[in-house]
This record gives sequence, C-alpha cells and structure tokens, in this order.
Amino acid sequence: MKNKEILLARHGLQKEDFMRSMNGEGCNVGKLLKGTELWFHEVGDQITEENFISFLQESAKTIDSPGRGMLIDPVLGDLPITDFDPYIRGVIRWMNELGIYTYGSCDGHGRGEARIYLKKYPNGKQLELLKGAIPPSLRIRIEGKNIRLVYPKKCQSLLIDFAENLYQVWKNPSFLKDLQAHHFKGLLVECLNVPGVSTDESRFRSRVRNKFLSYRSLLYRPQRQSSRVCGTWRWSHCSPIRSFGYR
Repeated sequence: MKNKEILLARHGLQKEDFMRSMNGEGCNVGKLLKGTELWFHEVGDQITEENFISFLQESAKTIDSPGRGMLIDPVLGDLPITDFDPYIRGVIRWMNELGIYTYGSCDGHGRGEARIYLKKYPNGKQLELLKGAIPPSLRIRIEGKNIRLVYPKKCQSLLIDFAENLYQVWKNPSFLKDLQAHHFKGLLVECLNVPGVSTDESRFRSRVRNKFLSYRSLLYRPQRQSSRVCGTWRWSHCSPIRSFGYR
C-alpha cells in the first residue's frame, strides 16, 4: 500500500479537502473524500490502487454534480472532480491548483491517448513545468490549448504517476528541479549507451548534441562561468549545449 497522502494525491485528493467549501456548502472534492475515511479503516493495509479507483468511481455516482456536459469555470467554480475520468482526475486537479486551468479532459480509456483542453494558452513557465513533471514512459504533445498524453495501451496508470509528480511540485515547487534532473540523467544514460567501440566520434558527438537540444527546456541553464558534468561533458552560458568533447 502506498503512503495514504500520496495515494489520495494520485487521485486528486488531500485531507485538507474536508475543510473546503463553496458558497457555504461542501465542495465536490470534499464530498468525494468524505467517504474514504471509513473505507480506509475497514480495508486497512489491504488497499490496492485498483480497489481505490473502483471505490472512488462508486462513490462518485452518489454525489450530485453538474454533469459531464457542463462547462465549469475552474477559477471561480467548484471543480467537478467526480465527473472526471478516473485515471486523469488527479492530473486535472493539480494542474488547476498550479494555475494551468482546464475545461475538459479524457483519460483515453486505455486506448493510448489522453486529452486535456486548456482555458488559456500555457506560458513558458507552465510548459516547462508540464514537460518536467511528465513520467519517462509518458509522452506529452502540446498544441495550442490542447494537450495529448500518449501512453502504451492499457498503461493509463502512467497518468496517475503524472498526477503524483504534479502534486509534489504544487506542494514543493523546488521538486521540479529533481524531476528535471531525473529526465537529464535518463537522457545522458541513453546517449552513452552505445554498443561496441566507437570509430566515428564526430558522428557520436553530433548525435548527442542533437538529442540534448531536443530537451533544452529540461536543462538547467548555468551561470556565466562554464560548468562541467561528470568531468567530461561541458557547456557554456550562451546555450544549453554549446560544445562536447572527450578528455
């Protein structure tokens, strides 16, 4: 069983939701959370994520909501979390908490592509956040105010991992740097994982340079002085990747 806080967060919930209200009444997310406490007590340590999803889906059916066809202002209105698809519920909650407001979504129902529709065009900082928080096995494509999240078929649970990352960033903004470092590490390992002995190092350097430039938004931009990574790779302040070389 995952930590209770994290399990709740992965599905767009937190214990503080008990205290939230809209116009003097309990909010949608608070009502959904209310039923979980007794269930946690009854099930104990035997809780699985699949069971928790099923429980939330059944609980959502008992809660009055505007309905899937209604447009709700995410800034002023009560976010109808009970109407969201189960695997994207957490992503939508934490995106809105982070100021990336949405008006529609679909988790793809296991078919390999989830969609999110934004209220406004995302700015550069928001794009960096989304790209940094995306899990390695999930692909994000942002086209204007439309976002597509591509995952292997039947692996929609990756969307829940994305929700957890967004929650961690919302709770502690500096966590984004840890996620970006993880992306950078995976990229570096991928680039260095070349079988056999290289006989054409200029070609190898070109391949690595192009690969890194495609991830420029995930890279830390150093200060004016040059920096070194792993003792062999280096870049300058003028560009995310300025030059490579062996020593």
